[in-house]
Amino acid sequence: MVRRRSWGGGLLPTGGRAWRAGALCCLYGLLLLGRFVEANDINHKYHDGESVIVWVNTVGPWNNPQESYPYYRLPFCVPGLVDGTKQKRPSGLGELLAGNELRNSGMDVKFKVPLPKTALCTQLLDQTSAAQFRNAVEQKYLANIYIDDLPIYGPVGSYIDDLPIHGPEGREKEPGIYVNQRYTILYNGNRIIRVMFELDTPVVAWVETDVPFDKRFDHYLDPKFFKHRIHWFSIINSFMMVIFLCGLVALILVKTLKNDFAKYSPDDDDLEGPDAGIGEDSGWKQVHGDVFRAPKHLMLFSALFGTGCQLAVLVLLVILFAIAGPLHGDVYEERGEMVTTFIVCYALTTLISGTCTIPARIACAPGRTRE
Repeated sequence: MVRRRSWGGGLLPTGGRAWRAGALCCLYGLLLLGRFVEANDINHKYHDGESVIVWVNTVGPWNNPQESYPYYRLPFCVPGLVDGTKQKRPSGLGELLAGNELRNSGMDVKFKVPLPKTALCTQLLDQTSAAQFRNAVEQKYLANIYIDDLPIYGPVGSYIDDLPIHGPEGREKEPGIYVNQRYTILYNGNRIIRVMFELDTPVVAWVETDVPFDKRFDHYLDPKFFKHRIHWFSIINSFMMVIFLCGLVALILVKTLKNDFAKYSPDDDDLEGPDAGIGEDSGWKQVHGDVFRAPKHLMLFSALFGTGCQLAVLVLLVILFAIAGPLHGDVYEERGEMVTTFIVCYALTTLISGTCTIPARIACAPGRTRE
């Protein structure tokens, strides 16, 4: 007789319950698989009329790109979101360390569906909020927005000319906030290629383009960098300078050690003469005892040697990861990918640090000192 108990009884399910458990696991696997095949801003594929989320990220001064704050640190009005929509986008380790926090702006943008002039929300500013916006305009704050992982930067506000605030005789520039934003989105098939941002009538327009998806980040790069002669000249000049310095150092070493080489490599006939053994303690042999003596701080020396090996392998792995961009996507396409790569590679190469530290300590141990 098969003993049957509930799921919480501590026994594994048997019979029909085992079949149901297997079916639930298969269903869960299909749901996970569906996450990767659905159309969204993760795989950058959309269906006609599907929602395209406009993410707001950070604000910060134009003169200091490293200084950034969450978008809603400024008192922007927060529109109400429809139930079921994501308020925040999950962030990776590199994004968190870089200070990125993507939040849903609440704009109702549909793929290939033009959006007419629409007011998202209204808000009345008090003195504190107005002072915060005034400071943002004075510091030339830029807002960072993402649509389908394409970055957009726009000013928070600017000064309005000829605004009378001190009577008819005195006129002074007064800061103002841009509330009208126009997005022109270029698409190719079911993918978004480019987003153009203008401070104009608040609408969203869709324009078809023939630019392929894998070339959409070329707009943000400088593909003509190596086409300028000045860059090639600088690279060749630096390369020739390195070769010249290496040759100069090698020439000095050869001239310095030439006499020592001749002294320590005599002919066989000279070894039998009366002058044999003269000059043995001249040249570099005078310090051979110091050269092969164990260092005073052996543990520190071994740790530094192992850390140096780890950093060398770390740099090599990161360079190889960047070179292999076509296999996993270029590093500039995902926020924080390079930071995550550094952290993961650093953790993986700690084994190399320990592997190199132990042999270095054994080789330089006092018991292995060569006199």
